[in-house]
Amino acid sequence: MNRMYMTIEEAEACYGPMVRFYKEKSNEMIWHTYPVKENFVTYFFSFDRKIIYEFWTDFPQNLTGEEIYTFTKENPRMAELRGCRIIHGKLNCES
Repeated sequence: MNRMYMTIEEAEACYGPMVRFYKEKSNEMIWHTYPVKENFVTYFFSFDRKIIYEFWTDFPQNLTGEEIYTFTKENPRMAELRGCRIIHGKLNCES
């Protein structure tokens, strides 16, 4: 597993300042963020607002099983782009 995820400081050094962290729904576990300069297409997320994952380089290989399950549960369409689904309560990732 290659380390691709970043601290907030590393992400901002690479991509510029991030907007505030936000949740789509208050009961979700995943925090969303993105760079102030939106001149590229990417998707950043975090579980603790300290470590930031970039969807296309980090999901699912740089997440724990629990994090993959949580992400897939809260973002099923995005997870399906990377071959992950929850079927009958169990995580299924193609790779």
